[in-house]
Amino acid sequence: MKKKNLIILLIIPFIISLLGIITVNVSMNFLDADITSIAWDYEDVQGFKVDQRHRLTASGVYPDNTVVGDGNNLIWSVKNKDDNDLEPHAQIIEEGGVYYLLPLSNGEVIVTCSNIKGNVSRSMNVVVYTDRAILLSTKQSSSQNNVD
Repeated sequence: MKKKNLIILLIIPFIISLLGIITVNVSMNFLDADITSIAWDYEDVQGFKVDQRHRLTASGVYPDNTVVGDGNNLIWSVKNKDDNDLEPHAQIIEEGGVYYLLPLSNGEVIVTCSNIKGNVSRSMNVVVYTDRAILLSTKQSSSQNNVD
């Protein structure tokens, strides 16, 4: 009788942990997930010429077999790099779900792509120029995942 009780006491934690793993794996198929990052083909520092509209493209990255929840559509925004500079140097134009950057005047701006929820984003510095500009950037781009 003591051996049976000992075996049962040893098996119960194993059964409980197995049920926990099965529950987590099954429930992951029913829960909505957020994107994990944003993929694009831009450098950390980009240059755009004044008065030439540029299409902005990016895509959300998420694990395979994951159902992405609401609020993960990507949106774009722009702001001046210098908060004291009140002249807008660029603006974002949205036409039918397609986003464009319209450079307006010489200066530096930060262009950000984020999901609607705002919990995942990626930014680049943009130099807006009229005639020409010299841009320097590091050989390896930043992942912007705050992991160095």
